Amino acid sequence: ITSQINNHNNTYSLGFFDGYEETDIPTTSKILIKLNEDLTIDHSFSVGAGFNEVVYSGSSVKQQPNGKLIVTGSYTSYQGVNANRIIRLNTDGTRDNTFVIGTGFNSVTQIPCISSTGKIYVPGQFTTYNGVASNKLARLNADGSLDLTFPVGASGFNNIATQVLENDDLSIIVTFYGNTWQGLPCGNKCVKLTSTGALVPGFNSGTGFGSPHPRPAIYMARFDGETSFYCSGTFNSFNGITYGSIV
Repeated sequence: ITSQINNHNNTYSLGFFDGYEETDIPTTSKILIKLNEDLTIDHSFSVGAGFNEVVYSGSSVKQQPNGKLIVTGSYTSYQGVNANRIIRLNTDGTRDNTFVIGTGFNSVTQIPCISSTGKIYVPGQFTTYNGVASNKLARLNADGSLDLTFPVGASGFNNIATQVLENDDLSIIVTFYGNTWQGLPCGNKCVKLTSTGALVPGFNSGTGFGSPHPRPAIYMARFDGETSFYCSGTFNSFNGITYGSIV
């Protein structure tokens, strides 16, 4: 399965694949590849030996304004060198060594969000980043260090966080599989936090997303100029009202 993000006239394709066939000539390109508008390979970007594990579909690759890529997933190495579940790549596919993660995340990372301030929100299944407790959510500085002004600590979310969406006022919406944040009850599978990590009391998703799946896929998106946002996934209701996988 692959997903794609646009970069002007180019597309990054990612997923659980180990090659790409161009004009009947197979080319090795593991997990991530950059394609031109006509779907030929853009050879200015190369991952070489690539990742040792999956970069999840669902936009686990985010491009910064300078063209560099933030990549999350379940991998633990890139081109044979340790990279625990997050890395920043230069525009040619090489590792950006100015983004220092130390020991990185101790478990799987999900869909990241690049803040308008340049900081990076990372949700996932992890409990620590570079040896520091940050349960299921972390905010990183532009250099890869943990942003301690957004304290998550050992409590964090009570289940896996999947995606972060930033608002104009720098507050964030987070989807996750649980119903508490730092030990406090919050909306089922959806919560709003301030830029310092406090619950926003005026945001109440009630019983939230209902699904026959204990861990339903929930993807968020927003159109330019709108403050509302859309959720799609494997849920069948929101706050007790039936919805067919989109709300």
